[in-house]
Amino acid sequence: MQDRKLLLILGVFLLTWQTVVPTAVRERVTMTKDSYGQLESSSQSRIDLWKESWDSFVRRPIVGNGFATFQYGQHVVADLKDTHNLFVKVMVETGIVGVILVFFLLEQTLALGFRLFRHATDPLYQGIGLGLVLAMCSSIVGNCFGDRWSFLEISGPLFVVVGAAVRVNQLIALQKDQEQADDS
Repeated sequence: MQDRKLLLILGVFLLTWQTVVPTAVRERVTMTKDSYGQLESSSQSRIDLWKESWDSFVRRPIVGNGFATFQYGQHVVADLKDTHNLFVKVMVETGIVGVILVFFLLEQTLALGFRLFRHATDPLYQGIGLGLVLAMCSSIVGNCFGDRWSFLEISGPLFVVVGAAVRVNQLIALQKDQEQADDS
């Protein structure tokens, strides 16, 4: 954030990403539509699931259908039992109440990391804060294309960073209390 050269590197990457990333990634990004402009089957099935999910949400908007119930229902695409979007899944299964809680959790975690990055004096603590902010932003984007939070293998390291940030905040508060006690 303080070294502006990194922004230049990011800009160069965004302009040249097609030559840098593996062929499979390029093909996945560019093949969402076929030569006739129609969505390919995987993308279309997700759109169909999201439309179906919206209809389900409209029927029970406040508390949803119940936690972890989407996978047991009958769906437009029979072989898919997941919404392929965490936020749609939360909306369908837990309704507005769950969506508010998830967004509150995300906001608080982002605020924790940002506050730590901006106010810590130790570079390690600042790095933990910035790392948490970046990890949360990546997690939010990643969860738009699948439910990553349900898999401990994927979300576990993120929660370790969250725990480290919480502990660092506690250590900073203890240090401030000790400094105030020493002054008086």
